[in-house]
Amino acid sequence: MTEKTEWRAIPIYRENAQYAREHGELDAYRQSNRANEFCARGIDQMIRENFDGVRLNPRCVQPVIDTYGIDRMLFVLANTVQQKDYDGRFNPSNKQWAWTIPVKPSINGMLEDNRIHWIAEAHPAVLDGFVNLARQAAEREKVSILGQLEKPTYQKTGNHKKAKVKEESR
Repeated sequence: MTEKTEWRAIPIYRENAQYAREHGELDAYRQSNRANEFCARGIDQMIRENFDGVRLNPRCVQPVIDTYGIDRMLFVLANTVQQKDYDGRFNPSNKQWAWTIPVKPSINGMLEDNRIHWIAEAHPAVLDGFVNLARQAAEREKVSILGQLEKPTYQKTGNHKKAKVKEESR
């Protein structure tokens, strides 16, 4: 894959390497891990470019979402916080949130956990701020999606030019 890969199109592979091997899904596993690695580097880059030494620009999260998708970004951030759980510079609420997202250990042939390759490496205090912004973006997106689901849908009926409200089944 090149850097022009459409990272958002690659599904997050949530199983470990052993499962992927046993089920003939190593390619999907490797592609997902590679996308996770690029996402972690993208997070680091956005932090470098958007932290002025005091403040993190709140808009720095959107390019990561646009490139990797919100789910992958949150998955990589959860892994990062889980791997750095010992670090007191992460807010306890972010640590608690991170552990709600299952990220399975994946030991490779060299007895190394592959999750270490997709840890964001920015300064933990600044990274904690990025996690806050990412979680806020996820909440906005959830609200946005819920709002879209609650809007009535319209469909043309017969030769009428007006749209008729279609009842949604819930």
